[in-house]
Amino acid sequence: PNIYSTYHYFTCISRAGSHVWDERRRVRIDSMEIGHMSRSQMVELESAAEDLPIGRRVMADAMRPAKQARSRATRDKLIEAGSRLVEERDFESLSVGEIAAAAGCSVGGFYFRFSGKEGFFQALSVEMLGRPIPDLGAGDEPLDIEEVAARLISFLVATYRSHRGLLRAAIRLSMIDQTMWDPFKQQGYRLASAVVDRLTGYKSEEDIRFAMQVMYGTLNHNILLSPGPLKLEDEEFARQLARV
Repeated sequence: PNIYSTYHYFTCISRAGSHVWDERRRVRIDSMEIGHMSRSQMVELESAAEDLPIGRRVMADAMRPAKQARSRATRDKLIEAGSRLVEERDFESLSVGEIAAAAGCSVGGFYFRFSGKEGFFQALSVEMLGRPIPDLGAGDEPLDIEEVAARLISFLVATYRSHRGLLRAAIRLSMIDQTMWDPFKQQGYRLASAVVDRLTGYKSEEDIRFAMQVMYGTLNHNILLSPGPLKLEDEEFARQLARV
C-alpha cells in the first residue's frame, strides 16, 4: 500500500502543473502521512489535483463560485484547527492527519489547499500577523511617552500570550530555515517604524529601535525558556517591560 500510495500521489502531482510539482520536496517531508493514506483518499487527492491550473495557465472555469466558497470554508476550518492545536502541542509533533481530523477534513483536502506542513505554517503566520498594530496616538496629540510604551507593551504581551505556541514554533523553525521568521521580522520593523514616527523629536531612531530589539529579545526568550523571575503570564511582567 505504501508503494502504491506514493506512486499514485506523485502521478497526480505531475498532472497538477509545474507549481505543485515544484513543491514535491516539501510534500515528501510528510511522506509518512502519504504512505498511510487510503486508496480512497488518494483518489480524492487526484481528483482535486485535476482541478488545479495546468502549468502557469489559469483556467477561468477551474473553480465555480460555490466550489470556491466551500474551498475557502474548508481552508478557514484548517487554519482555525491549526491555530488551536499549535497552542496545545508543539507544531513539530503535529501530523497532517491530526490537523485535518480536527478540521473535519480529509488529508487529501489538506494537500489540495497547502503544499505541506511548511506551507500550512506560513498560512498560520499570515493569519496571526493580520492583526492591526496598536493605536499609539496621532502625532498632533500631546505626547505621553509612558502611555505610548504601555500601549505598545500591552499589545505585544497580549499577542505573545495568545500565540505563544505559534511564535515558539516560528523561532525553532527559523533555526533551520531563517525565512520562516521573515514575516515576524517585517511586522516588528513596521511596528518599530510606527513608534519612531510617534516619538520623533523626543527619542533618536537608534535608541527606539534598540529598545524594540531588547523588548523582542525578552519576549522571545521568555516563550522559549521562561527563565523567570517574572514570566509572561505574570501581570507584573508587562509593567516591568514597559518601565525598561
